[in-house]
Amino acid sequence: MGGGTALDMFAWFFVSSIHRQTRTGIGHATYLQLVKDGGHFSRAVDGPKRKHPIYWFQNFKTEFRIFQQFAEQSEVHGGFTELIIAIIQQSESDFKREISRCDFNHVSPQNGLSAMHFAIYWPLALRELINAGANINCQDNYGRRPVHLAVACGQRESVETLIEADCSLFTPEYSNSLIQESLRNGRDFDQTTNLIVDALVNRHTRLVNLALSTLPDTSELKTRLVLGTVWETLAPQISEELTACNQRIPAALELDCDGEGVYDTAELHADIRLTMPLAERLWRGGFLRINEFSPLNGLTPMLQAWYSADFEMVSWFIDKGVSPYSKHRDAPISGLHLYAARLSYPGGYFQHQPEAIDTSPRFITQLMQEPSCCQDSCSCLCSVGGCSPLSTLVKQSCIFLRPNSSFDYQTIKFRSQVWCDKLLYRPEQHAHHVGQLLRALVFERSGFHHSCCRIGPLGHLARWGRSKSEVESQTLPKQSNLELQEELEQKLKECQDRMSKCQCALLWKPVCAVFHEQCKEVGSTTEI
Repeated sequence: MGGGTALDMFAWFFVSSIHRQTRTGIGHATYLQLVKDGGHFSRAVDGPKRKHPIYWFQNFKTEFRIFQQFAEQSEVHGGFTELIIAIIQQSESDFKREISRCDFNHVSPQNGLSAMHFAIYWPLALRELINAGANINCQDNYGRRPVHLAVACGQRESVETLIEADCSLFTPEYSNSLIQESLRNGRDFDQTTNLIVDALVNRHTRLVNLALSTLPDTSELKTRLVLGTVWETLAPQISEELTACNQRIPAALELDCDGEGVYDTAELHADIRLTMPLAERLWRGGFLRINEFSPLNGLTPMLQAWYSADFEMVSWFIDKGVSPYSKHRDAPISGLHLYAARLSYPGGYFQHQPEAIDTSPRFITQLMQEPSCCQDSCSCLCSVGGCSPLSTLVKQSCIFLRPNSSFDYQTIKFRSQVWCDKLLYRPEQHAHHVGQLLRALVFERSGFHHSCCRIGPLGHLARWGRSKSEVESQTLPKQSNLELQEELEQKLKECQDRMSKCQCALLWKPVCAVFHEQCKEVGSTTEI
């Protein structure tokens, strides 16, 4: 949005400055000077231009700071009662005055926020509002409820207060589940995650007990329910049947209906990580279904642990009876392939450094010794007999390296050493590994298009999209598969010839041959 006052135009700069260092720095100093000179806001602060829905819960941190630091935004925004303003400013005298005369369930017509949403940052006010009868399950225009914001913003005391008040644990379909959002806060938040786990056990158990005591014996669903065992993915169906029987369901028993389970953790940045104590707490609470495919990505919880390089949880699932040789729902892709995908994109948890990713010689060796875990069923030219973990690693890495012009000799040489360490790649012992790496690199270097699948950000299988240049070049005559294969084989032969003269270590021979006309150890280096 263009135009507006000086404060309007530079507002997001001020907000970002506050986000980094509260009440200090050039952003806040500039803001104070503009206000001193008579500057004012004429509209609400524009947020970031692009924001993935998964971050809408956490974004409340920034929203709250805007109203807290820029008091006039409460007036510009409109729809805020004096009670809400008192909570934002944490004025106890104003709060006590307004709570006795304001509608504490009033919602802003602009965004649906109410006093309860802002009170997560002030537990005293939150308790007073709850005692006064405020709606603990109120939601704004994004479907965000106080408990969602309290968890995402790390407000432990408020989470505990809301759970004790018997709030619902339902989350919108676009978001993480409440336990996933809590796990994203890391190990320092585990005490609060324990509360959420206990609340999940409580709510699901109560819903099952209500169904067992209410549904007729002729109900097929009732025959599938077992006292003391929780089947969380059945919660929507249970609620539907109870409603059909005219049974009133308490608001606290409104549960997620997107089919995700409590052990589901797959995430692009590997930030959502269970621990064995938390998993045991879920298990003891009756969540025993640990080997089902997630409808979101087709992965079992153990395969999701592989994707997160979380070998502590891989071990826990195996100890509970899950087969270590489990495969993806949609293709014969094993934990090795998913681990390779993580190596290609370490994510925020591993500081985007592939060398920081955890490894497990025990589990990797176990799967390497099982042929069915080492190749999938694709027939793409990028590999022979199906994609291996190594070819998966190369093709997935190129997704992230190419846009940054990082698919080059130095990067791949460094990466190949990391792959060697993490995937137990032993070219001296396994000659076929050399061939797999060479073929995958030649395929990518030649710019061929994959006919196989790729592993998506959440571990799901996806098709390859085409770049703008590929789409524009579709007017050219297409090569047949046979022609492409012949071209690839010719390039492979040329690289194999260069490898035979290469003086590099065996690990780096394929890399050198693909990127150089002549080995740099032999003579002058010319990059192809």
